[in-house]
Amino acid sequence: MYVNATPKWARLPKGMDGQYFKLVSGLPAWADAPAGGGGTPESILMGCMVIALSGFDVYGTAGTVIKESWGAKVSSPGTMPYTGYAFYRYMDVDAPSLFDKNPQFELYLRFSSATTDVLVIVGGTAGAWGTTAHKKFGIFINAGALKIISSDGTTQTTSASLMALSADTWYRIRCKLTSAGQIEVWVDGVSKGTKSTNLPSGVLTAAHGCPQILAVGDDLPTQQTARFASLKVMHDY
Repeated sequence: MYVNATPKWARLPKGMDGQYFKLVSGLPAWADAPAGGGGTPESILMGCMVIALSGFDVYGTAGTVIKESWGAKVSSPGTMPYTGYAFYRYMDVDAPSLFDKNPQFELYLRFSSATTDVLVIVGGTAGAWGTTAHKKFGIFINAGALKIISSDGTTQTTSASLMALSADTWYRIRCKLTSAGQIEVWVDGVSKGTKSTNLPSGVLTAAHGCPQILAVGDDLPTQQTARFASLKVMHDY
């Protein structure tokens, strides 16, 4: 029962199966559920694989890595190849078609100085970010310039700078590979650009990073440092 605009008491008949209750011009009414687009709880919760990774989940390291509950501090060593890394391994067997499942990662990231090179990539063996034969995608912060890096296993390329990042500043960075489409990067929730060339596809080879975070001294004996926290990785089933 409700009071209509007369005002007068009125009775609303029961609805049909599948209908829901809503207001129309300020009065209660039954309506059909919208078709498609909304998804179901099952598709929202079970349609993808999500993992949140702490610093203590790191599988392998180089340089100096200080592990924390929410992340880690990665510093390059003072000897060649001047590369420090925190390496997360997916598993000890190939991950079938991972690059075809719209993989993405998100984390908070900061670096120590304008000369620090930092990479966060899915793919590549531990510490090896420049090997073209290793399929990969991710971000490359080159002396403060945020870029997208990727390899299809034959050719590795890097995008132009998407924006300038400042040292000793936390950024929330998300990077997503839309299979056979593009790689897109967001900083603090805002899209900064895309890359659509040399996209990886197919299998993530066993023992390749998923992901790995590298601090590269670039042949400088001066220690370079990157910090990360709240790392998450997600892909479709």
